[in-house]
Amino acid sequence: MGKLLSETETGRKWISNFDKSEQILAKKLLNKLRIIDTGTFRFGLEGCLKRLLKEQQIESPVLLVGALSLEDIKAAHPSIQSKNEPFEMFRNCYPNDSLNSAPGSEAEIANLIRDITRESDRSQRNRWIAQSSISSINDLRQKKCKTIALLTDISSSGQQLLEYAKCWTRNPTIRSWRSLHNIRIVGVAFAYSINAYEKAMSRNSPIDSLYGVEVIRTFDTCGWDSLEQDVIRQFCKNTTPKKHMSEALGYRGSESLFVIEPNVPNNLPWILRPCGNKKNGKKWIPFFDHRTFPESLWKEMQSGSASSAIPSPREVLGEGFKDYSRILNSSTRATRPKVNRLILLLAFIRAGLGIKELSARMSLPIADIESSFKTLRCMGLIDDKDKLTNLGQLEYRECLRTKNRDKRFNGYPQEAFEKTIESYYPQKLR
Repeated sequence: MGKLLSETETGRKWISNFDKSEQILAKKLLNKLRIIDTGTFRFGLEGCLKRLLKEQQIESPVLLVGALSLEDIKAAHPSIQSKNEPFEMFRNCYPNDSLNSAPGSEAEIANLIRDITRESDRSQRNRWIAQSSISSINDLRQKKCKTIALLTDISSSGQQLLEYAKCWTRNPTIRSWRSLHNIRIVGVAFAYSINAYEKAMSRNSPIDSLYGVEVIRTFDTCGWDSLEQDVIRQFCKNTTPKKHMSEALGYRGSESLFVIEPNVPNNLPWILRPCGNKKNGKKWIPFFDHRTFPESLWKEMQSGSASSAIPSPREVLGEGFKDYSRILNSSTRATRPKVNRLILLLAFIRAGLGIKELSARMSLPIADIESSFKTLRCMGLIDDKDKLTNLGQLEYRECLRTKNRDKRFNGYPQEAFEKTIESYYPQKLR
């Protein structure tokens, strides 16, 4: 395993901003950051789109559109800014506005849309529609579009995606088609927060469904207990200047710990982003230079010398799972990582966590978690409602009784299983 972010040169310089008493908390915060490179982002989002179509969760033809913020739309149509009127698709804004946006995730999404739609054209299946080919509602009608997919990199607060979707639903024709179930508007993000998902799926939401590759890692999904979360929140607030206090925990208090390079989102805690400030009279050394990913860190990560913290079983399970299962007896060295994951999932399910919480906690794609759930169902360990069956309960109890856990769970340290959290499990089973 590569270095933790706190062990990189960039990380060590940033940690030096703080007093010794604060450096432990700074390291804890930094090592929970999940950083995704552009290749993983592109491959994941493309795979998600194709999987949704294959599994018939979306219906073709699908119009692929890069979701924009209202600020980006205003920049594309400066004459509208003074009028202060709401944006309505095909009246004062258009699907290809994102093609004129600044380089970054929007450019990556535009390139992805171009490549997917070219592949569709070559196969003559016309499953995907490029945003550049749609300039009027008649174009949408002629293409017989069934799904409008709004693509984005990260949806943390969910606000940007909802506001952009409203631009579409303000169009009376699209609103009519949607009410008759002739067209659906869906959001597709590489990663979204549980809060964003709940907003998107609310009753009056302009989005019919929200899909994604992963769930964003935040303070409450990264493995910290409630006391640790409160301490880190207070640390972030104490080290943020008063004039930036509203951003202490990120945009709208997002508490995000998720980054897709080369851009740095504003939903990260403020202390990770400032530049040019001072602390105790000394110049502040930033980890991220405002919204820019540091080139030095990127070089370390490209060389494989840096990585986000890989969660230990204690972190993954909130320090709740202590022993291992008899299904390890039938595992081989090649299959043991998959078996280990099933055991961790079994304990998590018993703790009441669902697929989205697990994706954030374990830093795994939602599709991988869903696949593991199917395996647990086939084994008879969980039911169709994702609750432990009687056999699953017996399996869990066997986990607690299993001895020699350090030998059986290869690659994980013994100390990872010494503490328990009473809110998750009793100290003794009756």
